[in-house]
Amino acid sequence: MKNLLNGIVLSILFFLTIDTFGQTENKLLFSIQYGKNPRLHARGLTADKKKIFIAASDGKLYIIDRKTETVEDRDYNRNVELRDIEVSKKYIVLLASGDSSSTITINRKTEEYVINKYQGLFLDGISLVKNSLFMMGDPRGDRFMLFYSNDNGESWTQPDSLPQSIQSEAGFAASGTNVQMTNKNDWYFVSGGMDSRMYFSQDAGKTWNDFDLGFNPCESCGAYSFVILPDNKTFIAVGGDYTKPNERIGTCRISNDGGTTWHSPKEDLMGYRSNVMYHKGILYACGTNGIDVSSDFGESWSEFAKGNYFVMSVFKKQLVASTIEGTLDFYHLQKKK
Repeated sequence: MKNLLNGIVLSILFFLTIDTFGQTENKLLFSIQYGKNPRLHARGLTADKKKIFIAASDGKLYIIDRKTETVEDRDYNRNVELRDIEVSKKYIVLLASGDSSSTITINRKTEEYVINKYQGLFLDGISLVKNSLFMMGDPRGDRFMLFYSNDNGESWTQPDSLPQSIQSEAGFAASGTNVQMTNKNDWYFVSGGMDSRMYFSQDAGKTWNDFDLGFNPCESCGAYSFVILPDNKTFIAVGGDYTKPNERIGTCRISNDGGTTWHSPKEDLMGYRSNVMYHKGILYACGTNGIDVSSDFGESWSEFAKGNYFVMSVFKKQLVASTIEGTLDFYHLQKKK
C-alpha cells in the first residue's frame, strides 16, 4: 500500500474558471497518479462513498482511499488488461480481456476471490444490478457471446438465446459501458464495425430485438458507449472512429423512444468518444481529445476539458476522469442552469 503523499504524485492544480455553461475554461481541481508506468491507463472506473476503484491496463486493481490518502494495488490476472469493473457493498467484479478473457469476483470482507476463464473469447463489458450481472462478448461464429450471473459473478450461464451478428460486427471494450442492465430482466448492449446496432432483451435473454443506430460503417466505427436516462426512453450512444479522434461527424446518436429510432444531435461532440455518463441533468462524454458536456439531453455539446480520457465516474460531488500515465483527473461537476 502506498501513501499518496509519499511516492504517488498528488498534484493540486487550481485554475481560475468561468461559471457560464459551455465555456472552455479548464476546471481541473487536482490529479492523482496511482501508478508510475508511463503507459498505464484505466478503462474501468467506479467509486462508492469512501473509495475509488480502478481496473487498469497492467491487469491490476487499484483502490484509492481518499480519507487515508493511500493507494492499494492488487494483481489477480498476470498482466492481462482489465477492461471493466463493477462494485457492490460486498463484492468487486473485474473483467479482463485479451486473447482470452476472465472474470474475477472478490469478496470485499474476506478478500477471497473466484476466477472464471474463457479461452479464445474476447469479452467487452459487464453490468451489475444488485447481485445480478449481464456480460457481453464478441461474436463466436455468427452469435454474440452473452452470459449472466445471479451470484455476483461467481458462476455464469449463457441465456436461452444468443442474437445473431453480421460479418465484421463486434463490441468495443473501450470503457465497459457498451452493456447496461436497468433491472434483472432488461438487458442492453451496442455494437460497431460494419454494422452498429442496439440489442435488447426484456425477458433475461430469452428473446432479443435490435435496432440500427445509424453510425457510419467501418471496422473502427460505431457505438463505444451508451447511457439510458432515468425516464427509460431517452438513450444516448457515443463513439465514432477512434482512428480519427478529431472527426466530429457521426460521434453521437440519440433515441427518444426507448431505442426504436435514432437521430444525430444538432451540435456534435468534439470528436471520438469512448464513454458517456449522466449525472443530475448533465451528460458528460470523454475521448482522446477531451471531455464534452450537454444540458439538453445530448442535442448539443460543448467542450468541458481538453485531454486524453478513457472513462469517467463521480466521487464526492466531483467528476473523476481516467487519463494517461496512471492518472486520474478531478473536476467540478457541471451544474445545470
